[in-house]
Amino acid sequence: MNEKIIDALRIITQGWKSSKTFDEILGALSKEITDEGSVTVAFTIFFERLISRQIEEESSEIAFRVLSEYERNRIGTENHSYLLKLLNLGVITVYEMEMVLDQVISVPEDIALTKEDINWMVLFALTEISDNILPGSRLALFSSDKIN
Repeated sequence: MNEKIIDALRIITQGWKSSKTFDEILGALSKEITDEGSVTVAFTIFFERLISRQIEEESSEIAFRVLSEYERNRIGTENHSYLLKLLNLGVITVYEMEMVLDQVISVPEDIALTKEDINWMVLFALTEISDNILPGSRLALFSSDKIN
């Protein structure tokens, strides 16, 4: 399910950046993702992040990270390319990329990292509880909770 959420976030972000209408974004989502729960969670994360970015106005500093040889070997070329794609699309920020890289380094070396592992790390980074989350935010609840 977490991979579907990340894919939905990718589609929503691409649609948003290319100024597509809400209906066009929903159409693209319905072609690729059939799980309504994943789409709902993805929209929730997207709009929460959009609001929190407007509130905190992220710094405009440009950061460039060069991985050490150990980090390159540990994360793998395919996983690193995937993270860079998410970063370039705006799905994750530089700070969240750093969080994922820190998590990657903390995984024991005898465990091979898969794309699913990376997706979990990205999802954890995206939903990190911080002071910027608005009161009553869906991020503060379990995604299966219902609000009456």
